Amino acid sequence: MGRKTWDQVLSFGAEMWPYGDRAVLIWSRKPEEVVIPDCRRNQACAYDLLPSEMIELVKQKGYNHIYIDGGSTIQGFQRAGLIDEYVLSRLPVLLGSGIPLFDNNDAGSIQKLDHLRTKTFSNGIVQSHYRVKR
Repeated sequence: MGRKTWDQVLSFGAEMWPYGDRAVLIWSRKPEEVVIPDCRRNQACAYDLLPSEMIELVKQKGYNHIYIDGGSTIQGFQRAGLIDEYVLSRLPVLLGSGIPLFDNNDAGSIQKLDHLRTKTFSNGIVQSHYRVKR
């Protein structure tokens, strides 16, 4: 996830933390400026890497799947063709503005998806899971 998304997620508070015990790799141009609360220090770390380098890091750490979050972060991985599936989460919070999840610079580009499932959670989060049609 990008730094702005990280800051936004932290602002929701512990009861809205959507990542469980998963490791969180934060993609930032200035990782030294990313504030990680004490309660997340064993779980989160910030990096300044290209999307392909981030994938290599993930593989080195032994992860088979990654969850990419944040508009500009998603767009970078999307442009590099590195996204196979989308899990779209809607939180019961209205932000008012922000970075779009998907890059609209190529208005003629269409990416078709297969719907896999949709889940709702007791805290109001709704997640829909899609696979990219290749």
